Amino acid sequence: MRRSTSSATTAVVHFLNHSHGRRGNANHQVSRQTDSTNRWNPFPLDQRNQVFRNLADGKFDDVTDRAGAVFTLSDVSLGAAFGDIDNDGHTDVLIANVAGRTRLLGNDTGNQHHWLGLRLVGGETQRDMLDARVAFVQSDGSTLRRRARADGSYASANDLRVFVGLAESATVLLVRVTWPDGRVEEWADLAVDQYWTLTQGGGQ
Repeated sequence: MRRSTSSATTAVVHFLNHSHGRRGNANHQVSRQTDSTNRWNPFPLDQRNQVFRNLADGKFDDVTDRAGAVFTLSDVSLGAAFGDIDNDGHTDVLIANVAGRTRLLGNDTGNQHHWLGLRLVGGETQRDMLDARVAFVQSDGSTLRRRARADGSYASANDLRVFVGLAESATVLLVRVTWPDGRVEEWADLAVDQYWTLTQGGGQ
């Protein structure tokens, strides 16, 4: 049994495997655990990481106990980087730990929902266009919005590609990109369940 003398600090992160996604916490204590079971541990600040499922009603369900054996481990986790390592449409997670192993969590849950991924590059610079904003217009009239970004968890850089979970929807009528310089372009009828590279100047 361990006792902590203060609350924990949390790096909040996302698992985007459907339209609403999951939220994960990379955790560690902010003060030493005075009765740590391992007296040789130079950083007795460990605790379990957590996974929450977005219920799409402003609430989250704690699904940590169903997320796999790695979430029974107690680590001092400071940051988490997210990206699709094997390009299968599932977001994988790399967790950095203090005085411990870096853990790569592969998301192998199977293709239960549709998705679409985009790499956004400049027409002249051929660089990833960070801060470009994307609107995914679906057949039911709803719009999902994303931003090209690398920031997120502490000292971590995420996959630069824009990813959106589509749940049961098998089509995206229109993808509208607002580039960092303010110009707007559109792409129609992009096939889902794959990645596309959209180059500034190549849309309508």
